[in-house]
Order: sequence, then structure tokens, then C-alpha cells
Amino acid sequence: MILPFMTKFPCGTKTYFIEKILASTGCENLPDSTLEKLAQTIAPNVENGDWMIPEMVDHFTPKKHTIREDAKNRWKPGNKIHFAINNRSKNYLQFAPVKTCVSIQEIEIIHPTEYLNDTVMKIDGKSLSIDEMQQLAWNDGFDCLASFQLYFNTDFKGKIIHWTDLKY
Repeated sequence: MILPFMTKFPCGTKTYFIEKILASTGCENLPDSTLEKLAQTIAPNVENGDWMIPEMVDHFTPKKHTIREDAKNRWKPGNKIHFAINNRSKNYLQFAPVKTCVSIQEIEIIHPTEYLNDTVMKIDGKSLSIDEMQQLAWNDGFDCLASFQLYFNTDFKGKIIHWTDLKY
């Protein structure tokens, strides 16, 4: 199944999700044509930048999973994951090797007040501590818990889609 990712947050800052996903999935077996397109996406102002991708990726904390709504219950362990950007456009790019969905976990994010400190997060029904919430944010590709909470700024129910052995 195609798993699309954005390259910029709604505020306009870069997500670095491509680099963070490649840090967790590897990029050594990618075809040269994909590396060339990645170089244009990641470092468009660098001439012949394809050589930089493995070295560049090494500097990023791996994104180990993603969080998605799944109203139709489509995501299940065993599904093939096709990581992509620019989905449903002429600039579509599958930017990482195909991986298998290792596991799924239910996630709920609750904002009982307008204060970020009051946010409650549950995985498979278990409430997370502040340290566990921070680790979840890092593993999902965010630089800090506050950025994660600003992105998930309304009550949310969905799934964590894992392509590594990590579980909470």
C-alpha cells in the first residue's frame, strides 16, 4: 500500500521525513534514478548531489513509524509499505525500499484543555508518561514533543504503523 508523506509541515518548515525514513529503512539498494530524484528533492542546489544521500541520511534520527487515521481498517501487519511523496501527482516518487508492516498499534490523543501540558496520549489503551510521549514524538520524526502536539492539535484516534520491531 502507498504510504504518502509530506515534505513540509503546514507552517512551511521542512519535515525531513524522507531523510528520517531512509535512516530507518536504508538507501543502499535504491536505483540510481531514484537517488538522482532524491538528490533533486533533498538538496536541489547541490550539483551531482546523489553521492550525498547516504552520508546525509546518517545524520538524522530514524523515523521508526507513522501515525495515520484508518477509518476503513486497511492497515494490517504483513501489508507492503511503499513510501512516497507527491502522491497522485506527476511528481510521485517512491523514495525508500518497500518494507513490510511489522505491527499496528492503536493510538489516541486527547486534548482536555487548550494547554499542551494537559495532553493525554494512549497506545493500546495505556496512558503514556511525559518521557514516553517525547520518545513517541522522536520516533515519529518530530524534533520535540511540542511540535508533535502542535501537529496533532485536536483529539485523534488512529494507528501507529510500524516498519521496525519497535512496540510501545
